[in-house]
Amino acid sequence: MPVKIDWKFEKAVATDRILAQLETHFHVSFPEAYKQLVKQHNGARPRPNVIKTTAGKERVIKTFLTVHPTKGGIKDVSEWLYGQLPDDLLAFASDPFGNYFCFHFRTPETEPSISFWHHETQHGEVVADSFREFLGKLF
Repeated sequence: MPVKIDWKFEKAVATDRILAQLETHFHVSFPEAYKQLVKQHNGARPRPNVIKTTAGKERVIKTFLTVHPTKGGIKDVSEWLYGQLPDDLLAFASDPFGNYFCFHFRTPETEPSISFWHHETQHGEVVADSFREFLGKLF
């Protein structure tokens, strides 16, 4: 049974236009589950907010990055992390310590998996095979 997620501190909801602009800018296709989420809870903080990686480590989600072109949004964070974050990773949420949950775009034809990227070591660890699975693992 999926966990009920409460969302706090939501920003203005995403529109199809904003999402299409981001997809064009980054040359990616976001998962449908992600698009639906940001159309309802853009930039929000989930509760529960803990997730285990495939290695069994617990990680905390502080907030989902807003899709709007503002400071701290997906585009802004991507520019800030340019040269640090591998090209096939795109941050969509942060933890309280400067690390990021990222889409891992392995190929254009497949849905991205989800990785947790450590800013100090600049390495990632697998969290989920899909965004839907990622949400389902929150506790």
